[in-house]
Amino acid sequence: MIDEEFFPYRFAGWAVPALRPLGVRPDRDGVWVDRDHLWATYGHLDLCVPLARVSGARSTASIRPSWNQPGRLGFVTGGAGGVLVTFDGPVGPVVGRWTHHELVVTVDEPERLVARMT
Repeated sequence: MIDEEFFPYRFAGWAVPALRPLGVRPDRDGVWVDRDHLWATYGHLDLCVPLARVSGARSTASIRPSWNQPGRLGFVTGGAGGVLVTFDGPVGPVVGRWTHHELVVTVDEPERLVARMT
């Protein structure tokens, strides 16, 4: 097994300038997976979760805005599709005191991330 893999986000053209005020940068942000952890960064926000807490991962054809899905954290960058990662219970918090049961990320190679997680 590879010790650490990086999965960069797939950015829509409009997303790079729109997300820059949040600190989101294509050259720095994405998802890292090593032997023990999943770590996702999104500008000034990040989430690090032990892999033992990941209960599933699947590719998604469309992404629903996270504010419509209680408990879902969305690190989305305007790219089509992505990966929905589910946890065995609440993780976080990332912002304030809210915890999350799911994480959605729009990475360049969603199928490769799903394969790594399962």
